[in-house]
Amino acid sequence: MSPFVILAVGVAVVLVLILGFKINAFLALLTAALVVSLMNPLQQSGDDFVPAPVGEKVTRVAAEFGGAAKNVGLVIALAAVVGACLLESGAADRIVQSFVRLLGVERSPIALLGSGYVLSVPVFFDTVFYLLVPLARSYYASTRRNYLKCLCAIAAGGAITHTLVPPTPGPLTLAENLDIDLGIMIGIGALIALPAAVVGLLFGAWVDRKMPVTPGGPSQAEIPDALPGGPESGTTLVSGEAADIPNPDAIDADHLHGADAPGAPRLPLWLALVPVLLPVALVGVKTSGDTYLRNQIGVLKDEGLVARDLDPGAAENAADALADDPANEDPAVAEYRARRDGPVGYARVFGDPNLALLLSAAASLFLLWRQRRPGREAIGRLVETSLMSGGVIILITCAGAAFGGMLKEAGVGKAIADAFGESSTQGFGLLGLGFGIAVLLKSAQGSSTTAMIVTSGILADFVTGPEAASLPFHPVYLGTAIGGGSLVGSWMTDSGFWIFAKMGGLTEAETLKSWTPLLTILGVTSFATSLLLAWLLPLT
Repeated sequence: MSPFVILAVGVAVVLVLILGFKINAFLALLTAALVVSLMNPLQQSGDDFVPAPVGEKVTRVAAEFGGAAKNVGLVIALAAVVGACLLESGAADRIVQSFVRLLGVERSPIALLGSGYVLSVPVFFDTVFYLLVPLARSYYASTRRNYLKCLCAIAAGGAITHTLVPPTPGPLTLAENLDIDLGIMIGIGALIALPAAVVGLLFGAWVDRKMPVTPGGPSQAEIPDALPGGPESGTTLVSGEAADIPNPDAIDADHLHGADAPGAPRLPLWLALVPVLLPVALVGVKTSGDTYLRNQIGVLKDEGLVARDLDPGAAENAADALADDPANEDPAVAEYRARRDGPVGYARVFGDPNLALLLSAAASLFLLWRQRRPGREAIGRLVETSLMSGGVIILITCAGAAFGGMLKEAGVGKAIADAFGESSTQGFGLLGLGFGIAVLLKSAQGSSTTAMIVTSGILADFVTGPEAASLPFHPVYLGTAIGGGSLVGSWMTDSGFWIFAKMGGLTEAETLKSWTPLLTILGVTSFATSLLLAWLLPLT
């Protein structure tokens, strides 16, 4: 059966179940993965496709799901705890107020952009929007202008890091699929996100002049209870965010998450930033250690001890085999062994994303205790609630990974390469292909996370497989191109569309004229920046 037919049926199953029957995204993606697996008579073996045993057509879906859970499950769960503690401890509010004080009230849109940019790394987008919208309303109340600019600033800062910077689920799973070092994904993702956010702010200023709006417009009564793109209000939308969006008029901008406990010390900015910066720093140390080790692998290649044509993973395995032989006293091998078992080993322990996020969660829980002095039962309830929220996102993320894995097993990536020619799957053509597929998936089903996971699964063989294309740049740029594409085409199937409309008090027409082009601009700018950096800073 043609891989394109299998792809079309799989996508159709997702769309019909989510948009037609309002089925939860986890069940829809899992069902699509099973349908694709049952339709596909083959399985991948190296770079070939061989007949698949009938009895393994269900178990391979579970295996893909389990593999994704192993790679991202702990990180997403711990990130949910970090995000909840940042909000409840007042650390998130402290970061926002610091931006406002640094830049001044007149530059509040820039402060909101920076706040959204930073907070959307550990906190999910809808929560960041919920936190910052009252500040946009307060700014409008005092100045009577630039309300839509403020909303666009929040959306630009929040959406761009949500789709390009781990540990949010989309870029996290994308990095795993494409075998991108997490530290490199964080660094390059943040770098590419920055100019996109600035361009988004400029668009917000322009659209605010062309279409000035005021808070709490008539749209508040027009938003349906059952949001398109997701099931009934109070459950989970396509992207995993909660559909039960609070009324922003009931939020007190000066007391977003309660007051500090009596006698609690003032929270300094550096301490509020620790849960955000600690995992980034630890993962960065691991990335530096890996680079230090790869340099020695290069020496082994130069001396002919490791084949030059091996991909990075295979080359490290070959070097490990040499180092594990105690009789091998070659100086280059001995140096590799010393690096691997010494500083690099310790860097990999403390820089492991699971341990880094665990330490970040511990730091955020300490902040919560320091500022609020909650009882043990209150802390337990907070952690349990955040883990329940994270659990839903883990299920959706892993089901999306299973769906992408089954499309990969069906040979969709190879079929795309054959259909578009070799130039589309090598060099800069691969960036355009990743961007385009992500745009199509995003426009069809609404979820950026699903678009990123499925697209990266389809194209993974071109950067990780045994016959991987020899790219003139680091695969991280394919990841950021896919992330940019996952922003383009946001409309009524996207939960973010309704969060922006309902919490901002905009009509559907106003949202289509502001939110939709804003995310398109963010995505296109990210893609253009990815192309530019892949040329100027290839990292090869």
